[in-house]
Amino acid sequence: MPNNQHHALEGIKALELSGETVSFCGKLLTDLGAQVTLVQPPARRQSGPKPSFLYFHAGKNGITLNIRHPRGREIFLRLVPEVDVVLEGLPTGALSDLGLGYDTLRRHNPRLIMVSISGFGRSGPRRHWRSDSVVAAATGGWSFINGAPDGPPLAPPETQAYYLGGLNGAVGVLLALRKNRGRENGEHLDISLQECVASSLDHVLPRNLSEGVVPTRQGGAHWNHSFFVLPCRDGHIHLSPFQQWGTLVEWMGDEGMAADLGDEKYLDAQYRLDHLPHVLEVIGRWTKTRGKQELFETARLMRFPWAPVCGMPDVLASPQLAARGFWDTRAEAKAGASLKFPGYGVHPNDSQPTDTRPAPEPGQDNQAVFMQQLGLSQAQMDELSGLGVI
Repeated sequence: MPNNQHHALEGIKALELSGETVSFCGKLLTDLGAQVTLVQPPARRQSGPKPSFLYFHAGKNGITLNIRHPRGREIFLRLVPEVDVVLEGLPTGALSDLGLGYDTLRRHNPRLIMVSISGFGRSGPRRHWRSDSVVAAATGGWSFINGAPDGPPLAPPETQAYYLGGLNGAVGVLLALRKNRGRENGEHLDISLQECVASSLDHVLPRNLSEGVVPTRQGGAHWNHSFFVLPCRDGHIHLSPFQQWGTLVEWMGDEGMAADLGDEKYLDAQYRLDHLPHVLEVIGRWTKTRGKQELFETARLMRFPWAPVCGMPDVLASPQLAARGFWDTRAEAKAGASLKFPGYGVHPNDSQPTDTRPAPEPGQDNQAVFMQQLGLSQAQMDELSGLGVI
């Protein structure tokens, strides 16, 4: 086992019922030092797991258990008193239908914290609707505001809602642990992916609720026209053309590309906004003649708040991320290959030992959990395996 003496959740144990909706929550708890055991169905014995599986489940323990089988449910109920947290992302009501709802689990462990992450939550008229990250993005409002002004709504990267739900779940666990510290009070955290998305719409909902404004898709523009994304010779640049306007026009003019933007009428901010398409067209013609890094370096010297739009090669080569030790490199269990993953985004003052274990093979900890922890015999293990329970 890893040395987690400096981790915030040292000694906290969790069971994670496998599923995309809760895997990031389990990863965050693992990163914070909790001992998270991934519970997979016995049939899910994969020879070549996806990179996302290796990333989300690195450092976790792994058992196989069929909770749909009566014997599997009995074993699960024996494990519940041994843990502090259960993470689940099954359809609303599925665990209750199996006799494993929170009320039942709490009778076996009064201090249990349970995190249920679903598309629409455990109440409301859509509680039984099926969902995924893309559906959450659509029903929560992300897709509507994402895209070009004259184009259709665009879904964000497909698992973003799962990340947001997992983050809310991990925060909820931390708060519940603190709230219930030293007391036999459990907590059932009901997390709706739709609500997670809707709560993260930045200015969109507050403006609509307070001003009646229905924001539209802005493409590469910030909603208040403070920033824009414009094309360069080799990519794109994120820039703020209206800050230090005179200096920008002079810079463009020195290269013979300011066109009519040097006219006094463009000194008026409202006039610039009224003629925004033309302004951006002129600036865009200029940025297309320059490389994004070249533009950024010059703008930085002039104290412009600009930034190059980084592609994946740029992110991977970032000297800043490398200097801060952001990348997490570990071996993959089967192939023994060295894999690079995004690291943990929080840097405490005290150094923390890193759990370098790869994602678990299905059932790799069955013996430790079922035999050493629960006291099952080898004969019982063989019987359960033959029944498809483990």
